[in-house]
Amino acid sequence: VSAFAGNNYLIDLDALVADGLLTLDEIRSVNWGNNDEDIDYASMYTNRTKILRIAFSRFDITSNAYEEFVQNNHYWLDDYALFRALKKYHNDKEWTLWENCYKNREPKALEAISQELAESIEFYKFCQFEFFFQWQKLLSYANQKGLSIIGDIPFYVAHDSSDVWAHKELFQLLSDGTPRLVSAVPPDAFSSTGQIWGSPVYDWNEMELQGFDWWKSRFAMASKLFNVIRLDHFIAIVKYFAVNPASSSSIAGRW
Repeated sequence: VSAFAGNNYLIDLDALVADGLLTLDEIRSVNWGNNDEDIDYASMYTNRTKILRIAFSRFDITSNAYEEFVQNNHYWLDDYALFRALKKYHNDKEWTLWENCYKNREPKALEAISQELAESIEFYKFCQFEFFFQWQKLLSYANQKGLSIIGDIPFYVAHDSSDVWAHKELFQLLSDGTPRLVSAVPPDAFSSTGQIWGSPVYDWNEMELQGFDWWKSRFAMASKLFNVIRLDHFIAIVKYFAVNPASSSSIAGRW
């Protein structure tokens, strides 16, 4: 859902207990699944949010550390938190199915709904604060032990993401917000019909007009998370393969 945000699933709940935001009894009160060898993602999806909301209810959003984090990351965090709150408001429907005023980011509509969803927006910002706070402790610990962390920058982003919703001009989209073309791989020795990844492809002309600011921001964020950055699918900067979204295989695609 974001090229910048951290995954809420990776927030260490035990660390929140140590910080006085949760109790062990609260963590154990929900169903995390019954099989130690299998992850119940449905339970995780539902119950993680419930537990994190309890922690949020005890968190001081006026703390200097939190306010500094929100200010330093506003360039992606504001859109991300609003996007997550709007998705929750719309029962997790993808953004192309929202009302036009939200889908098209009409300023007055966003201002009004931001006030209505203020608590939810703050919750998603809190989750990001906790993720990055814990990640920095992990990174620091690894570096002190002489270890470096290598991290990926996946080349494409999901269509149903805060990045596409907030920066439609940077992607090749139709007037209704759906992709005009999607990412793919041509037929090769691995697959006779190729692969369709389904991610929207970039509008590189617009990227260039904006000085590639979005990409620069992605690298800046990655540099805070990792000691070494690996750009996955690097060739696509030079040339990319794309197909019509309605295609059943990549045979009809083109570079």
